Amino acid sequence: MKKMFLDFLKFSGSVLAISSAVVLHALPVSCKLTDEGFEIVEKEKDTTPPVLNEFRVLSSECVRFEFSEPVTLSSLVCEDDGGGEIPLAGSGVSLDESGTVAEIRFGTPTETGGSYTIGAVATDSDGNTCSFEQKFLGFNENPAKIILNEVFLKGSTAKKNPQTPYIEFYVLKGGNLSGMKVCTGYNSKEYCFPSIDVNEGEFFILHWKSPEDSEPEDELSDDLNLSKSPQSYNGVRDLWIPESSFLSGSTDVLSVVDSFGDCAVDGIVYLKSEDTSFSRKNQKDLAAQLSTSGVWNTSEKLLSEGLSSSTKSLSRTNLQDMIGKFRTEGFGTIVESSEFWAVSPITPGKPNSN
Repeated sequence: MKKMFLDFLKFSGSVLAISSAVVLHALPVSCKLTDEGFEIVEKEKDTTPPVLNEFRVLSSECVRFEFSEPVTLSSLVCEDDGGGEIPLAGSGVSLDESGTVAEIRFGTPTETGGSYTIGAVATDSDGNTCSFEQKFLGFNENPAKIILNEVFLKGSTAKKNPQTPYIEFYVLKGGNLSGMKVCTGYNSKEYCFPSIDVNEGEFFILHWKSPEDSEPEDELSDDLNLSKSPQSYNGVRDLWIPESSFLSGSTDVLSVVDSFGDCAVDGIVYLKSEDTSFSRKNQKDLAAQLSTSGVWNTSEKLLSEGLSSSTKSLSRTNLQDMIGKFRTEGFGTIVESSEFWAVSPITPGKPNSN
């Protein structure tokens, strides 16, 4: 009798093991310990599709995607703005060990300032998919190095010499402006520079568009007398912001951003003496970006008193020092300080007044 009972237990155990193996193979499961022993629990299936967290252009031949979870990519297509397909190098896709970061390599390089779209389907381990299209600029292999030199905020309505506000830059190193943009805090505005070459040692001016000036022309070539606007300057490159309002006239943040590096490369923070902080979130975000990039110490305060005059601007006082330092040492990020700026008469396209 005892032997029959033991044989029954062995048989029951075998059946249970086979049944468990079938269940484990068929369903995503896990186990949990209860007072009665182990209980098999069916795992809840993930139904959330992957999310594209970050996109970055790394070079003229490579872009990178970062996803919220491990993925595989399919249906990958890259095209220029004319619909021409950009071939991939080999398989085109490489994933890192985590499976969340994918680099895409092209068989032919993209062109500086060119407009491109890349699309694909990302699939996670549970079969959830995310289709996406990402527009991007062709990588700038020869970026210019530019520096803020003058910021004219008020503008002038004088009949003899009307003038809209402007931002003046100086070119420390010649190259292309593609991928650079100017961001402002109070009005949350952005201006992206066109893909043009500028020369070392030149000043160029970014003007606000006057409401009365219907067709100011950007001077994109070497013809620096092309723009016939009454507010343009012969012999100086004139570019135009299609806005009649760009910066705040008293308290704001101005940031020059490298889109490819996703970092600020220059900028200033200015406030009225009675202001102790910024009123708008975007101002605070830009100020934080300048601080993180090492451009501006946000504890410093550049006072904007005196800028209510239509003949005064915020002007850089150390341009020659910056030129000398760049030529001898070179530097990546420009480090600004309130001591490098002063309120002085406007000098568009020329060295600043002492």
